[in-house]
Amino acid sequence: METIKRLTNLLRLYENQQCLLFVGAGFSSGAVRRTDTHEAQLIPAGYDLTQIMKNALSEESSDLGELADLYQEQFGENGLFQLLKSLYVAAEVNESQKSVCRFPWKEIYTTNFDNVLEICCAQQGLKFRRVLRAEWQPI
Repeated sequence: METIKRLTNLLRLYENQQCLLFVGAGFSSGAVRRTDTHEAQLIPAGYDLTQIMKNALSEESSDLGELADLYQEQFGENGLFQLLKSLYVAAEVNESQKSVCRFPWKEIYTTNFDNVLEICCAQQGLKFRRVLRAEWQPI
């Protein structure tokens, strides 16, 4: 009976557009980016980013935070920013991503580097705004 009450409450909140959505890295899975040669490639997952950094640094560590620090030490903050920008600017999003944004969410939040959520919202005419710390630059 408790489960039915919870579901009923959730449905009521949803109908009243009171639900928030928080999307993480999995949301971007399947989005496509374009390389410098205009080749279509999937936006890399965390594991893929780890491998890219390991190869660039000739490191054995698989700790993404440690690799990011080492990458920044070797290539500078701008080098790290350029790497992330080259990997996480989406050119195409998929239907699943678009469909999630079609629901009448009260608000949607993400901490993702990529612009997949922004593309989905823009393609559907939904207003959005980025909230960034002053020293962060949008990708």
